[in-house]
Amino acid sequence: MTPEDEIQKLDDQLNLLSSRFVQSSEGLILSADDEGNFKQTILEAKTLFDAVFGVDNPFSREVNQAVAEGSGGFFGGPSYKCLREVQGIFRAGKRELERRRAIVPNAAIKRKKDRYVERIEEMGGLTAKDYDLTKLIRLCQELNAAYDDDSYMSIGMLVRSIVDHVPPIFSAKTFTEVIIPARSHSNLPCGTSTPHSAMRPILFCMCKSVTRKCCRPSSKLISARTLIICSLRSSGF
Repeated sequence: MTPEDEIQKLDDQLNLLSSRFVQSSEGLILSADDEGNFKQTILEAKTLFDAVFGVDNPFSREVNQAVAEGSGGFFGGPSYKCLREVQGIFRAGKRELERRRAIVPNAAIKRKKDRYVERIEEMGGLTAKDYDLTKLIRLCQELNAAYDDDSYMSIGMLVRSIVDHVPPIFSAKTFTEVIIPARSHSNLPCGTSTPHSAMRPILFCMCKSVTRKCCRPSSKLISARTLIICSLRSSGF
């Protein structure tokens, strides 16, 4: 049961109590049993509000104030007006929870439609002699997550790590040796720089430099994406 459902259940209990007021010389009152049920409902609601909104939240404060101002007289129980006010606070709390819950799915709209590295699922079914691809796959997954969040520093570090991890799998010493076959299987112009030659100085600056001035990380600086994808595809990935 969600917090919204619990609040709705408590609201329904108050709605039931609203029909159980009886006329007396003091006005409309609840029986002792119903008054006890009212207090129980209030305590449960305040505990729930404190759990989901934090201690000293506005909804708990408003409930406290409404009950304090709406109780009194000889019997000391809640007035009809008090009960209705508390119901309004319950419903306001429920709507706030619903709004907060709606924010999470809406955040997904901002996520990029494409990925930095594609076909990662297929990599899971590949085998490489003398090599375990688990770490490389995990690096690619984290690279995609960083790309979604525009975490350019993380992207730089992950690309640098991947550039070092891939060549040995293809019995190559550098990424340049891996990407050469990609030129015959893609639209990359012959003069296109490779990650090894073009990206390494930038990635080294992003990962190692502490005090020296470097270009601010941006999507342009981590543009090895196309080269990595092409090289992996042309090499069997």
